[in-house]
Amino acid sequence: MSTQKNNESLKSKTVKGILWGGISTGVQQLLNLIFGIYLARKLSAEDYGLVGILTIFTLIASTIQESGFISSLANKKDVEYKDYNAVFWTTILISLGLYTLLFFAAPFISAFFGIPELTKLSRYLFSSFVFGSFGIAHSAYLFKNLKVKERSLATTLSVLISGIVGIILVYYNFSYWSIVFQSVAYSFSFSAICFFLSDFRPSLKVDFSPIKGMWKFSNKILIANIVNHINNNLLTFYLGKITTKATVGYYTQANKWSGMTQGIIANMSHGFAQPLLSNLNNDNEKQNRVFLKLLNFICFTTFPALALLCIISEEFITITISSKWLPSVPLLQVLCINAAFAPIINFYGNYFLSKGASNIYMRHIVAFGLIQLLIIFCLHRLDIIYIVWGMSIFTVFWTFIWQISIAKHSGIKYLYLGKTIIKYVITVIVGGLIAYYSGHYFINIFASSLIKIVVFSAIYLSILYIFKSAILHEIVTYIKKKYVTR
Repeated sequence: MSTQKNNESLKSKTVKGILWGGISTGVQQLLNLIFGIYLARKLSAEDYGLVGILTIFTLIASTIQESGFISSLANKKDVEYKDYNAVFWTTILISLGLYTLLFFAAPFISAFFGIPELTKLSRYLFSSFVFGSFGIAHSAYLFKNLKVKERSLATTLSVLISGIVGIILVYYNFSYWSIVFQSVAYSFSFSAICFFLSDFRPSLKVDFSPIKGMWKFSNKILIANIVNHINNNLLTFYLGKITTKATVGYYTQANKWSGMTQGIIANMSHGFAQPLLSNLNNDNEKQNRVFLKLLNFICFTTFPALALLCIISEEFITITISSKWLPSVPLLQVLCINAAFAPIINFYGNYFLSKGASNIYMRHIVAFGLIQLLIIFCLHRLDIIYIVWGMSIFTVFWTFIWQISIAKHSGIKYLYLGKTIIKYVITVIVGGLIAYYSGHYFINIFASSLIKIVVFSAIYLSILYIFKSAILHEIVTYIKKKYVTR
């Protein structure tokens, strides 16, 4: 009886996690789409390029201040009040120290890129991670306790508030400052909302001793996350040094749309995958079942979403943010390949974190970063599109390298994991090629994009139905049970 209740509780948490994660991420990306379209139509590639150059500094600083404490708390079995309180004050002290350092480093950053505006711009932008530090412990509390609904609400409201700030400032011609204050508004809002939605309240009676225990686990996550951010933003940093602000802007825009699409699925699973799998560490068989179900769900949703964006990229860019951004289309198409596999790698990372194997997680991320750096070095004399191709192909290859460790530690056969991914890849390639050429000859971009979407969706679902996809069967059965048979 107890086992049955636990199974129902686990299933309930999984369903709720996917449900709230899906609803929240869908709403967030819809808001991002609306705000992104408005800002991109009003701002120039140079505006986006200017802020994009500084992204790597903000992300690394945010990673250092968080130091892997959220994952560490999620993985810890017995978390006490003093653990959250220690994290709260530690992250604030780290962020203030980092901001002071970067404040005085701002003129040197400006001189390095040869862009005088960056000094003032960076000092305002870097304040975003200071505001963000006040919400880390509260966000960790929500994450640890699988309060996906509350965490999702905090993120959604923050996107809404920051988007409104950005639109107002663009309307009053604040140009690139609109993007800066949008980022600051998001950090401030998220911290404030997490504070009110969590039950944790900080105290001035601080005991920093829990940090030492968490650091053994979190320091590897810190290193991995820093390398990960460098991986994701190294090309933007490099382009900022050797090319024009417009080129950086086109790449930033393409990266934003591909990242936004894959983020829908990645955020849905990331919000609960690690704490959920952590709770199953004592039952390897059950953990593997949940793992495989989540992997199928990620592949089922991510690959068609990115394939669709790839085949309608030209129409999408023209319709939404206007033809002035068409130079970003080839970059977007290649980045869709990279983004299709990113949620899988992210999910594999969460698996190892749930097992307490932060050392394996770190090794994979660091190795990936070093090889990607080598790729950029080897291709840096070529056009940017070739560098993006090199990085995207390597991401696909590295996904299957991850699977070697997954198979070893989970007991799931490597070939089974590979077949799980490849069957979706083949399906989207077949559907994508047919759909692309079906709508390619329509002059009207609305008709072209509609035909591509309809043809692709029909082929993708038909192939999965013919080959009796378990995930499709479960979704159809759920819909019939929930709505049709009532």
